[in-house]
Amino acid sequence: MRLTNRTDIAVRTLMYLAIHDDRIVPIDEIVEKTASHRSQVVAAVQKLRKTGYIKSTVGRSGGVALDRDPGDIRISSIVKLIEPDFFLTECHEKNCAARCTFYTACQLRSALDGALEAFFAALSRVTLADLVDNKNELLTAIDGSRSRNTPEMMR
Repeated sequence: MRLTNRTDIAVRTLMYLAIHDDRIVPIDEIVEKTASHRSQVVAAVQKLRKTGYIKSTVGRSGGVALDRDPGDIRISSIVKLIEPDFFLTECHEKNCAARCTFYTACQLRSALDGALEAFFAALSRVTLADLVDNKNELLTAIDGSRSRNTPEMMR
């Protein structure tokens, strides 16, 4: 299983807002600091705003900020919100029984269901606050990432 880039951007956006909880953050700053495409950050922000995780302000000094306490934001909830589905195999899709001769006796589906439940159980124990409890290290990493991504360093 692999999470989509949309989920990665949504989580990194929330992390960035959590470590900058003292101010409204412009979207372009999030784009720059997360090294993401603007359209992807905007899409994540819209979904997170519509579901009450972040709030936005418009205007010259507009931007976004968390609308919940980081300790109340479970990473499992964000993954479920952003990911389109969790079909690990065709077994989980509609009409699988018509396509798979093993369907009625196969135990793979239940094994994968158990793995998916364990995955979400692990993520449900992790909050946004947990991901940013090393705030100073994150700030240093974010500031240092620009120097690592300069053309001279990429040669």
